[in-house]
Amino acid sequence: MEQKDFNIDKIFAVEVQSESPVLTDPQVIAVFDVFMKNMHSVFSLGAIVPMFVAFTSLYQKVEFEALHNLGLDPDAERTATVKAEAYRLLCEATKSPTYQANMHEWGLKNLKVLMQFYPGQFDEGIESILWAMVTGSWTAFEILCEDLFKCAAQARPSHFAAIKFRHPTFRSRKTIRETYAAFFKNDTGIEKALEDQFLDALALFRNVKVHKAGIADHAFVDGIASIDVVAPPKHGLQDGYKIEIEGNNVRALVAAAIKPGENLAKAVDHWIAHQP
Repeated sequence: MEQKDFNIDKIFAVEVQSESPVLTDPQVIAVFDVFMKNMHSVFSLGAIVPMFVAFTSLYQKVEFEALHNLGLDPDAERTATVKAEAYRLLCEATKSPTYQANMHEWGLKNLKVLMQFYPGQFDEGIESILWAMVTGSWTAFEILCEDLFKCAAQARPSHFAAIKFRHPTFRSRKTIRETYAAFFKNDTGIEKALEDQFLDALALFRNVKVHKAGIADHAFVDGIASIDVVAPPKHGLQDGYKIEIEGNNVRALVAAAIKPGENLAKAVDHWIAHQP
């Protein structure tokens, strides 16, 4: 059985990158901070598996070194003395300036070895993590849209009270765009942030996972065909086919939430500051 290539190095090595937009409204600042913390949690999902493998491998390594230092056989009992020596060696290892980088590289390398040695055994787990990163990214952005809207409504209640509109909702691209268009008419900054095609791609992948269990439907096939900002999956471009999620796509999709999120926060912050 041949092991799938998930291109896991493309996603398990990335970090949250933000330009840290200059914001002035305290509530907007707090909302954006929550958004970035949520995105950090998304990226942490990608790091947990290789880091777990790395820590397990490191402890086994220092344990064998401890046995060697104490003149004991590899199969000797792990006494308190052995554990204390292993802990000392572990503390020394963590003091290295390249410790974090080495651990990540080591964990990724060992994870790939395990996946090759046990083909297919890790596929479902890796796929679940990749999909969770996609759905988590959309949820973070969706919540950001709702909370920024609330910031503006609290800051300028008379403006919002004067607008006749059905109950604002933020559970889809369509309703988010309609709600913001109604209350922030002709605001080019907000419009640009919400019309980003990367958001369309992120929403399509998220929707096909949570509503169709990752099986392509007409909405996904037609939607992805009209978007050129994210490479389509290698397989899954026909109705009824399982979408094979992999690192290259997920890296782009997760990043898709951050830039529009920054731009939306800056635009709402600017609106609050200049709206009488």
